[in-house]
Amino acid sequence: MIARLELEVGFSAAHRVDSPRASCAGLLHGHNFRVRVAFEGQIDPVSGTVVDAPRAEALLRELVFAPFDHGVLNDLIENPTLERVAAHIFGALATVLPVAELSLEDGAGRRAVVKPSAP
Repeated sequence: MIARLELEVGFSAAHRVDSPRASCAGLLHGHNFRVRVAFEGQIDPVSGTVVDAPRAEALLRELVFAPFDHGVLNDLIENPTLERVAAHIFGALATVLPVAELSLEDGAGRRAVVKPSAP
């Protein structure tokens, strides 16, 4: 059996997207973002969990909340579209946690979802 644990963290940040497809192209503006990270796997017979949740929560605070909250995403990510920010966060977390899926919502009805590439 495969189990899934999802954790969520929010942050507020500004960004400017340089894309003619963006409704707010070229304008610095802010969002209240929500990141949801999913972990999947066998339930550990000793701990009863899929992942060490306190460690995962601490890493979410360290790698997502701390660098992004009340910042300007353009200072960290080139042309920070929703998809690029989601991929950036996924990449940072996937180096230290077994991330199965990550979604990033911008508070304006849009959500980007990223998953690991097929092997």
